[in-house]
Amino acid sequence: MKHILSVFCAVLSVSLLLLSTDAPAAGQPSPKELRQAAERGDADAANKLGVWYEKGRYGLPQDAAAAMRWYRRAAAGGSILAMHNLGDCYLNGVGVLENPAHAYAWYKKTAEAGGAIGYEDIGNFFRTVGFGRPDLATAKIWYAAAARQGRKKAQQALLELGGSKQRVTGPAGPCESAARGQGTTTGTLKRVRDYGPKDSGRRLLTVDDGGRAVDILALDADQDAVLAALKKDGGAELSGRRVSVGWSLVRGIDDFTASCTDIRRYTRGTLRADGAGSVQTAAATEGKRASGDIYIGFDGLLLGAFLGDAWVGAEDLQNSPRYHEKRLWGGLDGTLYTVNGLVGECVMGAPINDHPEEFEKEYGPLAAFPIFKMQTPTGNYEGKEPALFLGGPGSRFSPMPRPMRTIQDDDGRYAEMVRGYLAGQGLRGADCRMKKLVAVDLDGDGTDEHIISAEDFKGGGLAPKWGKAGMYSVILLERTVNGRSQVTILQGDFCPEDREPAEGALPRSQTLKMCADVNGDGRMEIIIASDYYEGGEYIVFTVGEDGVTKVLDQGMGV
Repeated sequence: MKHILSVFCAVLSVSLLLLSTDAPAAGQPSPKELRQAAERGDADAANKLGVWYEKGRYGLPQDAAAAMRWYRRAAAGGSILAMHNLGDCYLNGVGVLENPAHAYAWYKKTAEAGGAIGYEDIGNFFRTVGFGRPDLATAKIWYAAAARQGRKKAQQALLELGGSKQRVTGPAGPCESAARGQGTTTGTLKRVRDYGPKDSGRRLLTVDDGGRAVDILALDADQDAVLAALKKDGGAELSGRRVSVGWSLVRGIDDFTASCTDIRRYTRGTLRADGAGSVQTAAATEGKRASGDIYIGFDGLLLGAFLGDAWVGAEDLQNSPRYHEKRLWGGLDGTLYTVNGLVGECVMGAPINDHPEEFEKEYGPLAAFPIFKMQTPTGNYEGKEPALFLGGPGSRFSPMPRPMRTIQDDDGRYAEMVRGYLAGQGLRGADCRMKKLVAVDLDGDGTDEHIISAEDFKGGGLAPKWGKAGMYSVILLERTVNGRSQVTILQGDFCPEDREPAEGALPRSQTLKMCADVNGDGRMEIIIASDYYEGGEYIVFTVGEDGVTKVLDQGMGV
C-alpha cells in the first residue's frame, strides 16, 4: 500500500509540475488575452504570441506558420525582438524555407532599429554561416559594434576571435534607418567591384558624373539579371561607357564597416548603357535557369512550382506526400511583377487552405483554394493590374526579358486566322471581334510570336448565355515553324450550332493576362485566365520546339 501511495504521489507531483510549466506565470496574460492585445496593435504581445506558437507553449499548438505571421505583424509594429526572431526563423528554416540571405536582412533590420542584439546576430551569422562560408574577419567587425553597445556575449565572442583590428565607428544608439529620396545618375562607368562581406553578392558601381565619383551599391547582384553583364572582369564589358543608373538614397548600416551612413542603393532594372539599351535584356536571354526551387502565384492564387526540372501544380504541391517537404506555408519571400514590370518585394501570406478557420471567420464559407495575400512593404498589394508572384531560392531573376507589345491588325491578317479557325470548328461566317493582339519573342530567337484573342459573347454582360451559332471566346498562337506560319489554339470556348450545351455548363471568357519567364530558363510562358460566372482558372502554357504545352492550371469558384 505504501508503495502504491508513493507511486501515486510521484505521478501527481510530475503532473503538477507539467501543468505549472504549461500555464502562464502569475500576472502574465493568458493566450486569449495576449491575442486580444496583439490584435489591438500591441507589437510586444504579437511577438510573444509568435514565441508561444513557435514553442507550443501554454496550450497553444506548435505552429511555425502561425509564429511567422505574428512575428511579421510584430516587426511591422516596431518590435526589435520580432525582427531578431524572424532572422532566426529564416536561418533555421522555421515556418519558412531556409534562407541565410533573408536571415541576414532581418538581422540588419534589427540593428538599424536600434537593437544591439542585431549587431550580435550579424556577428554570429558571419562566424557560423556567412554567405557561402564563415567569415571571421567580418564577424569581428560586427561583434565589436555590438560590444560597444554593451552586449556581453559579443564582447566574449570578440575575445575568443582575437579582437577586431578594424576601428569601428558604428553608432552608440539607433541608426535611424530612413529613406532620403531617389534619383538617377548618368555618366561614365569607372569600375565595378565586390563590396562588403565576401561572397555576399554585393557590388559597388562607381560612375563619373561630370568629375564627381558617385558610388551606387547593388544588393544581391549575383541574382539580378540586370547586373549579370557586370560580373565578368569587373564590368569590363561596360567599363568606360556612358551609363544611366537609378538609385534610392537611404540611411542605413554599411555592410562593410558596420557604421551608420547614407547609402545609394541601386534600383533593380534601371541600368542602361549607350548603344546597348537595357542590359537586362541582353543578360536575360542567355537561357540559364535559376538554381533552386521557384514558387509561382498569380493575382493571389498559388499556381504551383518549378522544382528541379519539373512543373508541379498547386494541388500536388500542397497535398501530395511526394512533395511534403516542399509544400508552402506563410512567409515565403518573393517579388511581384505586372505587365508594366517590377512592382517590388513581396511576402506570401499563408495559403488559406492551410488556415481555413481564419479565412472563414473573415470572409465566410470557403472552398480549398490556395489563395494568399500579397504583402508588400506598403501593405497588401491592391494594384489594378493582376500580379505575378515568384518566390523561393531560385526566383531571383528577371521574368520579363523581352517586352509584350500590343499591335494593330492593319491588313486583317490575324482576323482571317481567327475566322479560319472558327470555320474549322463549325462557326462558318462568324464575325471576328478582336479582343487583344500582341507580339512577343517568347523563345528569344529574335522572331516575334503573335497571340490573338477574339471574343463574341452575344449575351453580353458578366454572365453571357449560350445562344446562336457564332458565339465564341478564343486565344490563338501564331508562330513561325520551319519558315511557315503555324496557328495553334491555346484556349477556346464556342457554340457551333443552335443548341443547349450540357446541363450546368457555362460559357468561358478567355483573357490573355501576361507573358513572363516564370521558371528562369529564358523562355517566356503565356498566362491566360478562363473565367465563367462564378469562378475561373489561370492556365500557364510554355512553347517549345515540340509545340505548346499546358504546364500549370489552377482554378477557383463553385
